[in-house]
Amino acid sequence: MARALREFLTMLDNQYPSQVVRVPREVDPANFDVTAILQHLENRDDYPLVLFEQPRNLFGETARFSLISNVYATRERCAIALGLRPEDAMLNLSLEYGRREERSLPPIILGPAEAPVKMGPDGRGRGSAPVPPRVAPRNGPSPLHRYGRLDARPGQRRL
Repeated sequence: MARALREFLTMLDNQYPSQVVRVPREVDPANFDVTAILQHLENRDDYPLVLFEQPRNLFGETARFSLISNVYATRERCAIALGLRPEDAMLNLSLEYGRREERSLPPIILGPAEAPVKMGPDGRGRGSAPVPPRVAPRNGPSPLHRYGRLDARPGQRRL
């Protein structure tokens, strides 16, 4: 079982490559690019973990880190994350989750001085993160037209 997000992503890439879609091109979350791609996949009844490798931040610059979505979008992936087999995604997953819930730890509350979120060298903070908006525009063209179809090659999937 992976203990960190990077380990989990590496494990999915190696053992369950159909569970991961990578978007290597630049996307602008503030312009609903991420939302459009996720909606496109949902319309196809497809819920892979999606790794956006070059998201823009709120300043329109390429962010310093990737954006990931749909990590727990399926029960099968939740089972994998807890060290179970995808076939154990129903009752066994519920039982394992219940066992872990009984042993949950209280949260650790950090003060502002202790928090790991720091300002960048340019003095900017939160705006440098790739943040998808929560509401899609009501009028205007869909941003989905910018993206092609999913690559049909076996193994790794890309948009």
